[in-house]
Amino acid sequence: KCYWVMWGGDFYFPQKQSIFKKFVIKNIGYLITYMPKQIEYVREHYKAKGQYIDCLFYPDGIYQKKLTELLKNSGIRTNLAEKKIRILVGNSATETNRHEIVFYKVKQYIDTRDIPLSSIEIIVPLSYGDIYYREKILKIGFELFGDSFNPLINFLKYEEYLKILLTIDIAIFYHNRQQGLGNLIQLLGMGKKVYLNKETPQWSLFESLGVRVFDFDTEFNLEIEEIPENSKIIEKEFTVQKVIEGWKRILE
Repeated sequence: KCYWVMWGGDFYFPQKQSIFKKFVIKNIGYLITYMPKQIEYVREHYKAKGQYIDCLFYPDGIYQKKLTELLKNSGIRTNLAEKKIRILVGNSATETNRHEIVFYKVKQYIDTRDIPLSSIEIIVPLSYGDIYYREKILKIGFELFGDSFNPLINFLKYEEYLKILLTIDIAIFYHNRQQGLGNLIQLLGMGKKVYLNKETPQWSLFESLGVRVFDFDTEFNLEIEEIPENSKIIEKEFTVQKVIEGWKRILE
């Protein structure tokens, strides 16, 4: 009678996992997630036999509509006065964000179209993760983008971080595993344009819900687009009530 709340770092890259972890994943009784593709993954790579339980298990997965509206109405502007295109890249200082690939593709796009760097701002959350990887990404970021590179090194209050998300025009989450879902839910709920890696569970999740996301490999551009239809779906699907219902099914 064991329930595993599945977290991306628990099981991706099976070749790096211990024989003990593989044994537990294979035999544990219940698998809790709200992304069916994760179930497919552990069944394929670990021969997991447990029963799948659909549950929005973590408060990070709740769209903060009331707080977002409050912040928006408090005077914050979704686009800055200088009309820069604000691009958010990733959510943490971990290799699975694949910052380098994103940076070089964005830089190539800018250069081939003669877009001035002064009209772009690259915002990169690096407040947690691998400190050595963070230093590497800081170096590359400043080399490529100069003063247009804006890394977030220190932890921010939740409200302050949401304020930053409200000013974003385009978000790029080119992870090669499930990661940054809390950020994605807030950004999509705000109607922001979001690029993903099509091979990830989060792509499949949003596609199944009818949420419009963009493929970074084939669709990338710097055209700003608001998607109000996404806001309606996110507001409906990622709620406190969904979390409560999911845990009630488990605990009762």
